[in-house]
Amino acid sequence: MTDKLKLENILSCINSEAKNLALLHLDSEPIGPTILRNNIAETLGREDNLPQKSSFKQYCLCSFLPAGLIEVIQEEQEKRTVQKYCLTPNGLIYGQSIGAFALKYAVENNLSLTSLFGTSPEVRLRLIETLDQEREKRLGRPELMELVRVDHPSLLLHMRKLADLGFLKYESIGQSASEGVKYCLTEKNPDTLQVQGNRGKTMKVIVDKLKEIEEGTYQDIAESMGREDRPHIHSSLKTLKDRGYITESRWVHEDYESEAKVLPYTKVFLDTFVKPVREALQDEQALKNIQQAYNDFMKSPEMFRCYANRAMSLHNNASNNIKAMRRI
Repeated sequence: MTDKLKLENILSCINSEAKNLALLHLDSEPIGPTILRNNIAETLGREDNLPQKSSFKQYCLCSFLPAGLIEVIQEEQEKRTVQKYCLTPNGLIYGQSIGAFALKYAVENNLSLTSLFGTSPEVRLRLIETLDQEREKRLGRPELMELVRVDHPSLLLHMRKLADLGFLKYESIGQSASEGVKYCLTEKNPDTLQVQGNRGKTMKVIVDKLKEIEEGTYQDIAESMGREDRPHIHSSLKTLKDRGYITESRWVHEDYESEAKVLPYTKVFLDTFVKPVREALQDEQALKNIQQAYNDFMKSPEMFRCYANRAMSLHNNASNNIKAMRRI
């Protein structure tokens, strides 16, 4: 298993405060989802704000098990088979340490991992890391879709959520890319342009139009030519841009495309959360550093109770917001 895949698997196990609490209440002794939920309720001192036991079963089977953090034990009880879960060595070493670190980080930074990562933690991390690594470049919708490997609706959904949390900003990532770009002539002499055929004719019309209006959109250019020439506009604009005769700039409008940028907090999060988790999966000393949160919780049950209750408040607020958005 590669380091990258390990990180993605771990992220799917710590992308909610409820999952982190579940990891911290599992052990080498097998227990079922009902006991797991009851143990968490005992730590919290209440159970009214906890997910149902079916959710804890789903955490175990759909997140912890594929990541290799637990194993499933089948026990025969009163003529029926009961499913129980216990931590593997990796679960004890990595799962609980990183789970405690994630829980403590969420509470101390008032940042719900449920809200931040959603159900696609690997996609959201890929998005913010891509924008951080390519911060000197202008990345719009097509580039981001290719780099992050998602379709447009998914990209827009993730970007809206990350923007709400203060991780990035974007004027808009809309469908009408051609209408969201303005074109103007460069200093290169347009009279040196060699043209022929229908595309050449279209390029000549584009150049003449930009001489007239100085700067214009695709729609401005399209209005200046006949219907038969319009199919060549996109390819002509690209050719003119590639040859250095025109340049383009993205602009802001309600539904139009513009580049996205990460905000300063993103770098802080990558350095103080993602980097330590990634390094803990690769280096023994880094793992020891991250284990401090787990050790603190084990030394002070009252401290653990306080953090656990605050974490569940973050989780429930985020979950309620998600449910409300789904009803809209």
